[in-house]
Amino acid sequence: MAIPGESPEQIEIFKQNYGITFDQWIDNNFNYEKLIEPGGRSFPLEVVIDRDGFVVYLANNYIPGEAIKAVKKALGN
Repeated sequence: MAIPGESPEQIEIFKQNYGITFDQWIDNNFNYEKLIEPGGRSFPLEVVIDRDGFVVYLANNYIPGEAIKAVKKALGN
């Protein structure tokens, strides 16, 4: 997910600069934020979704390395 206000061009440049190959979405209406945490604070928010579409990791605080562990586990590594 991209931060609202970023243009598709800015996101593409960012992805190219950092070698990001997964999809990113722009939510200028904050619908995702309202869905995940209505009326609350949702940034920073880390979400890992497995191949079957299930949320396997969700954290509203940054814990170094935890999201990477969840991604590796979701990929079977």
